[in-house]
Amino acid sequence: MQRPFPRHSLGTSLKMVVAVLVAAWVVPCTTKGDRATASPPGWARTDLIASQNQTDKGHLVLGQPVNSELKRGESHTYNIALKAGEYMRVTVDQQNRTNLSVHALDPSGKIIAEISIARESLWALAETTGDYQIKISAPTIKGSYGPYKIYLEEIADLKTASLTDQVKVKAHALVFEGDQAVTSRDTRSVRRAIDCFQQALPLWRQLGNLTEEAYTLHELGFSYAAL
Repeated sequence: MQRPFPRHSLGTSLKMVVAVLVAAWVVPCTTKGDRATASPPGWARTDLIASQNQTDKGHLVLGQPVNSELKRGESHTYNIALKAGEYMRVTVDQQNRTNLSVHALDPSGKIIAEISIARESLWALAETTGDYQIKISAPTIKGSYGPYKIYLEEIADLKTASLTDQVKVKAHALVFEGDQAVTSRDTRSVRRAIDCFQQALPLWRQLGNLTEEAYTLHELGFSYAAL
């Protein structure tokens, strides 16, 4: 199942929002046959992560930015210790404006959050206590990737967080769950994705985040087309 518009193509301008709102209800340009034979995007991401030339960069310290550089086909991992019920907010500044893959993994190695838009923050909630990882990967395709800066902006208990942060954590989690579910080929999972996106929409509107609202609407339209 291949999305006609990748996540990183969405802008913050109202014109882009309107364009995506329209595109959200258009049947994707791939045929049913194409979707039936293509590998789901989620599987492709997992394969990509496993195939990287990986370097452990140690622990991230709250409030201390780290500057580094990636080459084609490389990945860097950073460790963050979290307690159950805590959430983290991590920013990756891609200084050459190239979109890198950024994922959060729980202590078991399961992907629990991701970002792909330059300067977008990653929000992830810890379900268990342990060492979590942020994995930054450069695609294996030809291209220049270069320097980046990673910054652990916040670690806090979700129960005592501000209402705004609680809403952000929930909205990001819903969209991530929906993105994972829609990669499945069964109707039940796609319907679950639709439910996640529908729950996330009013949260983005509450936050006034037009980019995420537009993306969620696009994924909702894509999910309906996949039924």
